[in-house]
Amino acid sequence: MQEGGGMRQELSSTRPIRPTRASVQLLRVADSRRISPTFQRLSFAPHEESFNEEFDFLGFDQWFRFFFWPPLQERMERRAQTVGPVAGKRGSVRADSPAIPAYSANARAGRGSTAYGPRRPGLPPLPWGAADGWYQRYRALPAKNRPTVRNYTIRDARRISGTWYIDVDFAIHRAPDGQIEGRAARWARRAQRGELVGFLDQGRIFRFDGAKGPLLLVSDETGLPGIEGIARSLHAGGHVPETTAIIEVPTSEDRRDIWLDDVLWTTRPRGQEVGQSLLALLDHMPLSGFEGAYIVGEASFALAVRNRCLDAGMPRENIDFCGYWRKAQSADFE
Repeated sequence: MQEGGGMRQELSSTRPIRPTRASVQLLRVADSRRISPTFQRLSFAPHEESFNEEFDFLGFDQWFRFFFWPPLQERMERRAQTVGPVAGKRGSVRADSPAIPAYSANARAGRGSTAYGPRRPGLPPLPWGAADGWYQRYRALPAKNRPTVRNYTIRDARRISGTWYIDVDFAIHRAPDGQIEGRAARWARRAQRGELVGFLDQGRIFRFDGAKGPLLLVSDETGLPGIEGIARSLHAGGHVPETTAIIEVPTSEDRRDIWLDDVLWTTRPRGQEVGQSLLALLDHMPLSGFEGAYIVGEASFALAVRNRCLDAGMPRENIDFCGYWRKAQSADFE
């Protein structure tokens, strides 16, 4: 899943199932590979043992806050857009600054507490601490070193010799001029092994694991890793209700095996608005027979599918939907 900023709260019909414990953790890139034309898969491993002790893999569409530092030049351009030219001013971002800023202020001040959480000498600037209050601590970080934050879904997690490894699929979209859209996507394409990122577990949204079915799962490519995780978790739990998944992807090569009996794929023609081919498919499907629906993806698309389910007589409380991004603002709105 590739979600933007606060979209999960702004356009979501249900509250997530929260993890028992969650705090801001530091991970490192363990592996990166292109798995299809649209997806770059990154695997993350803990930078500190505390992650292995705290993390609880809930499966399904478990998601997290992802903190990262774009390349220096991109940070300088973004800062110039928000606060104006900074060259020559004290505290400005220098051209020879590291890609991931060290928190030298922490090292000077020693341990203790700040508005942005506990001091962590020698570690990157993150809103250290528990999940509650993370955003206030994030905003208190010095702007020039503050990481970018996005929301992503855990595609899968596995524990090897006591160490957790987290797989995340990043959707890579390109503008008409061929440039990659979205800071997180650009970061993912260039990420190197050993690079550090922040992680804050947020739980999961999917809540139909006890349903009898039939269920309807609908998404564009940004929700594909979550639907894959939902299918895997249903099988692992031994209860798989009758489920139909309908997924729109940019290319046929982005399709993958989903552990469900009924998976319908539609490929978006080049230049067509996201969701249009899937909505056209839904127009010829009877939706009244589904007990519940789980709908994720681009905001207007998710709302359109939800409205079709309501028009078909599906109870409002049986529809979970979430807007992951908005096409009007491009991938950089996040």
